[in-house]
Order: sequence, then C-alpha cells, then structure tokens
Amino acid sequence: MKEASRHQLSQNEILFYFTRAAVGVQAPFGIAEEFALWSVWMGSSGMDPAPPGNRVLNYLDQEQSTLQGKLSRNSNNMHLNSTTDQFLSALQAGCFVGDWLEEDQETELSIVIENVDVPFLVVAAAGHSSTPCTVSWSEPECRIVFDTNRNWEMSWNGKERPDFSGPSTVSINRDPDFQDLEEFENRSFCEFQKTRQQVLNEGIRTGEEWSSIMSYFRRCLVPSSIQSRESGAGAGLVDTD
Repeated sequence: MKEASRHQLSQNEILFYFTRAAVGVQAPFGIAEEFALWSVWMGSSGMDPAPPGNRVLNYLDQEQSTLQGKLSRNSNNMHLNSTTDQFLSALQAGCFVGDWLEEDQETELSIVIENVDVPFLVVAAAGHSSTPCTVSWSEPECRIVFDTNRNWEMSWNGKERPDFSGPSTVSINRDPDFQDLEEFENRSFCEFQKTRQQVLNEGIRTGEEWSSIMSYFRRCLVPSSIQSRESGAGAGLVDTD
C-alpha cells in the first residue's frame, strides 16, 4: 500500500464522513448515523472500516441490495428477509439487530437474517450494542462471540476472513457460545478496551478504499451559488456547500 493511500482519522471524522457517504446512496439519515457508529466500532477494534463500508454502499448503489425487510416470528426465534429478490442490506439488518439486542426479551432468544449482503456489518452492529451474544454464518463457516466486557473472539474455517466474506444468512443468539471454538481452523481475539484506547491515541487507520467512501460522501455536496455565498453558506471559500 502506498503511503499516500493511508489515512488516520478521529472517531468524529469517521462519524462525519461515513454518515454522509451512506446518505450519498440514498440511505435515510438515521440509518446512516447507525452505520457510522458501527464503523467507529470497527476502527476501535483495530480494523479498517472502509472496505466493509464501501462494499455495503456499493451493493445499494448498484441496486443489488434493498433496505426493505419483512419480519416474521415463530415459537423460538424471528426471521428477517428481504421483500424483493435482492439481498437485504446490512444497513437495515444491523439497525434491527441493534434494537433487538438492546431490548430486554426472554421469549425470543435468536434471530435469523436471510441473504445479508455484508454479514460483518451485522457483527459491528452487535459489537456497538455492547450486548453479550453470538453471531454466526456459514459462508465461510464462522462464529463471533461477544463477552460481557465487550471483548470479542472471531473463529472461522478457510482462508477468507469473515470480515471480507460476501452475502450469507446470519444467525444471532443472545447467549454467548464459547463451546467448540477450538474446532475452527483460525481464531482471532480482540481485547476491546485496550485496542480502543490505542486507537483513541493514534487514530483510526484507513487504506486504499477510503477514496471510495469519499466519492460517496461528495454526493452530499451541492454547488455553491452567488446567493449561497452572499448568505454565508460555506463561508464563500469553496465551490460546494
């Protein structure tokens, strides 16, 4: 990676740019704000939030995914599906999971979300909620477990890390399941508070895909005009407000 392609950003900068990048693909502002919070969680875990963020925005921009979902229930769990033949956007799935985990429920212990475009963003939503739980999917086979201290362990089979995996059906369980993790080929552990403190000191690092996030962000900018400059918008110093 070329040095010029590296960026170190504060949490507030991640919130600002990622929120508006999502609005750039027509996501509602509330969902866009949640997406930015998950991106901060990824950065606070020592990860580059740009690659998964760019992928989920690409899916929406290319109309391969939808924000429209349908919820159904049975005696043991809930199911969330896309209402079309498109993938369900992780922006919508993650918002639902975050709300569901924060509710005090005893009857519905698990949820299955069909055909999520970027499964790891559901993990980020769960991590941001600070609720102990287990998130898993099968392509590739993996399991991410969150404990009561916000630490998390990712276990998977195959060469591809789960944070780079494509569309899959995601299961979330309220009970953290640490059993049988040793059966997986690969494991990665994040001591969240320690990593977060380091990131607060050094900034969140982003790589080559940051430029794609910025391209979506720029869609929110509008050309300046004589009237906007006279009214003080943008201080009259730039060509966009």
